[in-house]
Amino acid sequence: MRRAGLDQTPSEDFTPAGIAQTRKEFKAVAAAIHQFRAEPPVLPACPTVLLSASRPLRRRENRHLIAEHQRRYVETLPDGRFEQVDSSHFIQAEQPAIVAEKVRHLLDGASRTGAPGPPDRSPPPAQSAG
Repeated sequence: MRRAGLDQTPSEDFTPAGIAQTRKEFKAVAAAIHQFRAEPPVLPACPTVLLSASRPLRRRENRHLIAEHQRRYVETLPDGRFEQVDSSHFIQAEQPAIVAEKVRHLLDGASRTGAPGPPDRSPPPAQSAG
């Protein structure tokens, strides 16, 4: 595989298998839209930060409308925060340190308030045969 730059699409996306997978994903999204609208998900009741790309790859002329929609969505959350990041679409790839810092901040806040953390996924202690 030829490695693509952050502003390029990986070359394997344009293989027949990649195109077929993209079509499957579009069909699944289209099929789920009616259910999503009929039964929207419950809003998160935990601290939430929405990181918004300041340099979207597409629809650049609408970026202020997209950011405003995201800002309004966050205002509906009990503990939501909107932050723009100097990035294009894949913030986690372009600005991993910022994403990691925001996650750490959310987890630190949860530990200070006594909110439950992630589930313990460690294996149970071994039982001795007796």
